[in-house]
Amino acid sequence: MRKKYKVKMPTKSTLKNRKTTINNAFVYSIMPWEKLNEGEYKNICEKLKIKEDQCAYCLKENATTMDHLNGLVNNGEPSGFYTEKNNLVPCCSHCNSSKGNKTFENWYTDDKCDDIGITKEKMQQRRKIINEYMANNPAKKLNLKNILGKKDYEKYISMKNELLEKIEECEKFCEELNKKINTQK
Repeated sequence: MRKKYKVKMPTKSTLKNRKTTINNAFVYSIMPWEKLNEGEYKNICEKLKIKEDQCAYCLKENATTMDHLNGLVNNGEPSGFYTEKNNLVPCCSHCNSSKGNKTFENWYTDDKCDDIGITKEKMQQRRKIINEYMANNPAKKLNLKNILGKKDYEKYISMKNELLEKIEECEKFCEELNKKINTQK
């Protein structure tokens, strides 16, 4: 019997796979971004009742990322939330990837217990702590339509949509080229 490889093969990337990346890049390009200092990070961990290297969600001591409690993109448009201390929690890469762009409330549900390796009781405790944190430290939210004005906001959305449409056009052409190439290998 052959052993299975322990390494993961690269996934085949397509232009379609990049639509979310482009959508997010459009939002990141206009939104404020505030870096945490060490004291703010320690304060967040203290309020969340976790160690500094602990994931706020699964409690594993492998938090290597910060997660936005409130996603920056909602239905392809900026949510108004941005990268700032009250919208960030320490997070492991597994939980961050699993949560994606969902809000904390929509993602951190009992059916995620097995996926992230936490009991329902522990999840209920964490949910209470994180909800208290969010209530006492509300994330800042900007009204972009008011700030930018209708004309600039609509142009911004239109430009993003035009780029996404162009990506789809390019993807179709690349698929045709891929078929030609694959018939010759």
